[in-house]
Amino acid sequence: MIETTDEERLATEQSLQRLDEHHRFWSKQNFWRKLVRYAKKAGQEVLEKALMLYYVGQSEHLPTHIKVMIFGALGYFISTFDAIPDFTPFMGFVDDLGILAAVLAGVSAWVSPEIQHKVDDKLQKVFKTQSKDDVEDAAIVDNES
Repeated sequence: MIETTDEERLATEQSLQRLDEHHRFWSKQNFWRKLVRYAKKAGQEVLEKALMLYYVGQSEHLPTHIKVMIFGALGYFISTFDAIPDFTPFMGFVDDLGILAAVLAGVSAWVSPEIQHKVDDKLQKVFKTQSKDDVEDAAIVDNES
């Protein structure tokens, strides 16, 4: 068993508290709205991680601390109160990517082949579209919601 120090436990607790602050921004509607509005600008890597967390978060038997991490990270993605505002050219989603990647690394054991397939399918639908209306159709229609 790996033992953690008091400092590591405190850092983890503080990280969870910061993510919990962003949890209030979370809602399915806000998630899909953000995804639709910024799909092309955020890029495939950001959306892949956000979708992966979204689908893992839909799993029924997740421990509470995993849900806090996931929905805190997705709340950060949705929030306009970022370290780097999303409208900043070339850099707007760098902080989102960092948060999403860090949380995804922590919950990667929960990513099933089925979830990976859902993410791949959604990304293909979103990124093969040409107009904003097509992106809205591809992103908002989520059969699992």
